[in-house]
Amino acid sequence: DGKLHDAAKILNELHKNDPLDPLVQNLYTLTMILTGHHSFPPSLFATTLSSVGMYSDDPTSSKTLKELFTLSSKSWDPLVPRIKLEEDWLQLIEETSDPLIELNYLILMRYKLGADFPIAVEQYASQNSELGVIPHLKVLAAEIQGDMDTALEILTKETSQDPTDSDAVVQRARLLLKAGKMELASDSVQQVLLGQSHGAALELLTEIESMSDDGQSSQDKLLMQALGDEVPTVNGLHVLYRLGEFRFADGDYAEARKLWNFCVNQAQQSSNEYYTLLGSLRSMDANMQKNPVDVQASEIEQMRERLDKTTLHFTVRKQMQVYLKYLIGRQALVVEDLTTYQSMISELEEQGEVASFGLSLPGLAELQQEYERRQ
Repeated sequence: DGKLHDAAKILNELHKNDPLDPLVQNLYTLTMILTGHHSFPPSLFATTLSSVGMYSDDPTSSKTLKELFTLSSKSWDPLVPRIKLEEDWLQLIEETSDPLIELNYLILMRYKLGADFPIAVEQYASQNSELGVIPHLKVLAAEIQGDMDTALEILTKETSQDPTDSDAVVQRARLLLKAGKMELASDSVQQVLLGQSHGAALELLTEIESMSDDGQSSQDKLLMQALGDEVPTVNGLHVLYRLGEFRFADGDYAEARKLWNFCVNQAQQSSNEYYTLLGSLRSMDANMQKNPVDVQASEIEQMRERLDKTTLHFTVRKQMQVYLKYLIGRQALVVEDLTTYQSMISELEEQGEVASFGLSLPGLAELQQEYERRQ
C-alpha cells in the first residue's frame, strides 16, 4: 500500500527473529531502494542465494520463491547479460501473475532495462493502479533517468493529496535537497520527525545537518536518535556510517574510526554483514590515513579472509575486495613499498575491476602519478 516506513519497521522485527529469512531480506531491500537507497545490494544482510540454500532440502519450499531469489541475485551482477535473464523473469511473471514478483523484476532489473525502465513502469502502473507503491516506483524511474522535475512533480501531487504521507514528504525533501533547497528540505523533514521516529527522515536530516555550521553538536544528537528503538536497524546503521563519512571528510580520522567501529559493533549485534564489513574497511582506511604503519599485515590478511568467506552477494563482495586492494596499494606507496604498490595497482588495472563493479576510488589517478614520480 506504499507505506514504506511502516513496512521497514515490521520487517526489522521479523529480521530480528530470523536473520536469514530470504523473503524478509528481499522485501526489506525493495523497501530501502524505493526510499532512495539506490546503490544498496540485493540483500542488506546476506546473498539471497545463500539463504535459499538453507531451504533447498525443505519439500514445502516454494519453487517460485527459489526462482525469484535466483533471478534477483543474477540481476545485480553486472556480468550477467540482459536478454536471457529478462526472458526468465517474464516467464516467472506469466506463471505467477503476482504483482509483487513483477515489482521485484522492475526494481532489481532497473539498470539492465536502461531506457526501457520508465516504459515498463508505466505499463505496470496501468495494470496495477490500485497499488500505493506506484508513485514511489514512478519516482524511482524518473530519478534513474535524471528527470528530477518529474520526480518532484509526482511527490508534490502525492503530498498535496495526503499531507500525512510521511514517506512521500521525506522523498520530496530529499529531492529538494538535491536541488539545493536545503531550508525547505530541512523544514519538511523536521515536521515529519516531530510526529514519529521516521528512519528515512532521520537519515536525510543527518545529511542536511552535515552541511550546516552547527556540525558536531547536531550530529551527536542524531547519533542518539539513530540508536532509538523506533528506528529500523538499517536506517540507524546508515546514520552511524554516514556520520563517520562526515568526520572522515573533515579530516578527523580518529573520530571517523570510532564511529565506524561503533557501526560495526551494532551491525554484528543485528546480524547485518553488509555494514559489518563495510564499516571494518572504512575503519581500516581511517587508520591508514592517520598512521599507515599502524595497520599490520595480520590485520589486512584477516580482512581479506573475512571477505573471502562472506555470504554477501558476489558483486558486493567483489566491490569490497577491490577497495581492500586499493587500500593495500595506497598504504604501500606511503611506506615506500613500491613493489607491493605496483602489484596491487596493476592487478586492479588488468582486471578492469574498478570500472566493472561501479567503484569510484578517490585519488587513484593521483597515486599512480605519485608512483611514477618516485620511479
